[in-house]
Amino acid sequence: MPGPLVLLHGIPVTSSIWRHVAGPLARYGRVIAPDLPCLASPQPEVPRGPDGWFRWLDAEVLDGVEEPVTLVVHDVGGPVGLHWAVRRPERVARLVIMNTGVHPDASPWGLLLKVPGLVPAIFALAMTRPLFRWQMRALFRLTDEVLIREYEAVYTRRERRRAVARTVAAWSHALADVAAGLCRLRHPTLLLWGLRDLYIFPWRPYGERLLRDLPHARVVHLPDAGHFLQVERPDEVVRRIGAFMSARD
Repeated sequence: MPGPLVLLHGIPVTSSIWRHVAGPLARYGRVIAPDLPCLASPQPEVPRGPDGWFRWLDAEVLDGVEEPVTLVVHDVGGPVGLHWAVRRPERVARLVIMNTGVHPDASPWGLLLKVPGLVPAIFALAMTRPLFRWQMRALFRLTDEVLIREYEAVYTRRERRRAVARTVAAWSHALADVAAGLCRLRHPTLLLWGLRDLYIFPWRPYGERLLRDLPHARVVHLPDAGHFLQVERPDEVVRRIGAFMSARD
């Protein structure tokens, strides 16, 4: 029996972002799709730094899981999952990496990470109600009104905005270490990318930098999908992940 598929979402969404793909993917193994702690779940505290996120994934989400897992990461789920994979390579069977980034120097925006407190403040501001709906439509290109209302209700709360700021601050200083460890990951890897993601994690430079560190990866571009490719093209995402998992390593 293959090990489970672990689906890690990003900000500002919940595990429901996988709702169109989780069921069909279950034919390839048990699907585990947790909500990120405190951000999208009622857990009261954000994990403290990357080590805290590692313990959450290693000891809580994957407690009792003995088989190596297929790790599917998207957006902020990328740093969380890849940080764990670098430290627990023996627990990984495959990697599926979707529209994310761990290279702070990949674009000029990375320079903002060097300004203390600036990026967390920007993220906290983006989670305020006046800006939330605009960014979901204009930047993330999400048009599903049901999902937008769900995420707005979760992330515009004051305590969640603070949680987002603390999370971004914690990972801002750890991304370089995650990127440096990618070369140790020799697992079968799929880079599955929505090319209409023009503002959040565009293929150039983020995907290209990942491919540079993971040169053995299989690359699949979805030219008509944006950042949330699992919502925009769920059937294609399932088909591509299924073919990847069914292929001989």
